[in-house]
Amino acid sequence: MHLTIEALREGEDVREAWRAAFAKWRELLKEGAGASVGELAGRIGEAQIDYFEKRCGGRAMGQEIMAWSGLAYHFDSEEGSYGDDADVARKIYDAIQLSTCSVEVKLHAERAAITYDLFEGLEEAESDDAI
Repeated sequence: MHLTIEALREGEDVREAWRAAFAKWRELLKEGAGASVGELAGRIGEAQIDYFEKRCGGRAMGQEIMAWSGLAYHFDSEEGSYGDDADVARKIYDAIQLSTCSVEVKLHAERAAITYDLFEGLEEAESDDAI
């Protein structure tokens, strides 16, 4: 979120970049409904350069917005969680990590997942399994 926040501080309007990102995620997830993580990863990898970097503020900002918007797509800010969509959010995260996306996109996705507590349920499930 660093580049987006910097752009806002400088008075840039980043709304269109974020709208474009959410529109692309809507398309990717609609096309990928029922797809495996690997299939979704392929679509995501193609979209980084062909779409996000071109339509979402350039290379660096496009990478940042790609990852953060993907992980925010199913986050319910009123609930403060993913609710019933946690599995879909984890699939998006896993697909980004498996994809041919740049290391920067993968790092942004990791930061977003931590910020949105995506792993919280996983940690609880893993500790329950250990008992």
